[in-house]
Formats: sequence, structure tokens, C-alpha cells
Amino acid sequence: MVKMIQFYDEMVGKDVEFLTMLADYMKKRCLKYQIFQRVDLISEDMMQRLKDSGCQHIFFGVESADNRILKSMKKNITVEQIESTFDLAFEVGLSARGFIILGDPEETPETQRNG
Repeated sequence: MVKMIQFYDEMVGKDVEFLTMLADYMKKRCLKYQIFQRVDLISEDMMQRLKDSGCQHIFFGVESADNRILKSMKKNITVEQIESTFDLAFEVGLSARGFIILGDPEETPETQRNG
């Protein structure tokens, strides 16, 4: 019996129509799941839909908590977006976690402490 499905591709949510279809599919079958997502590709409405459909955790590729490092990594996101997205996830009751990457060429001990 399947107890949990995890989608490891953070781009699974890039297409809102596909993510909506996936959430509906999982809900119809009462399946619990986890997904990876980018902070700049998810709305509060979608997080609520995921939560209501059985999503247990959402993982974000945060990479750094320093805007200079995010720019160096060409992530096209900001610390402010990251914080806002996590706030939204917690507001809808969705468990959220982030992944950090250390070792960018612009990284310093100071920027590492920001995370």
C-alpha cells in the first residue's frame, strides 16, 4: 500500500494547470504527498489547494538567505520572497522546508551566517 508519494522535481509546479490537475488527482485518490517548488512559482491559493488535496510537505530550493548570494546563483528570487512564501505556507497550515546550498563563489562566512 502506498503511504506517501514525493515529487522531487521543483519544476512540477511551474505549470499551474498541471499542478491543479495533480492536486485534484491526489485528492480524489486520498493520497498523501510531498512536492518541491520554487518560491516564485506558488500562490496562496495554490498552497491551500495543495494542503486540501493531501500535500503533507512542500520543500523550497531556497539556496541562500542572502540576496547577494541569490543574485550570484542567478536564482531570480529574493530573501523577502522566500520569507513571504514561507509565511503563506504556514498560514494555510502547510509544512514547509527549505534547502540551502553553501559554497557559491561569492559566499563568505558572513553570508553563511545569514542562513
